[in-house]
Amino acid sequence: MKKNDVKNDSRKDNNLMVKIATFIVDKRRAFYLIFALALVLCVISIPKVQVNNDISSYLPEETETRRGLTLMDDEFITYDTEKIMVTTITTETAEKLKDKLEKVDGVKEVEFENDDDHYKDSAALF
Repeated sequence: MKKNDVKNDSRKDNNLMVKIATFIVDKRRAFYLIFALALVLCVISIPKVQVNNDISSYLPEETETRRGLTLMDDEFITYDTEKIMVTTITTETAEKLKDKLEKVDGVKEVEFENDDDHYKDSAALF
């Protein structure tokens, strides 16, 4: 080995990133164990996770936004909108299905017309 090679090796050993990388490589089994334990803990915790989809629940009660949302919920009725796609259907059958869907309890309106927005490639969108 040349004298310059020894200097380069000593500089590499003093580099913080090289020290961290060397530590991780030397202790890789411990890192595998830590990640495996973390994975098991995450899998066990899945049923305990609750998702809150109501973003307004984070608002304090006294804010104007919260009061406005509460007033809107009390005063106005909102209907859910659903889109249903049926494949391999003819336009005549789709028209009949539209009439059947309109007769279902709780259905206010079914939108279907024989155009590209509602019928294309033997698929009907209601």
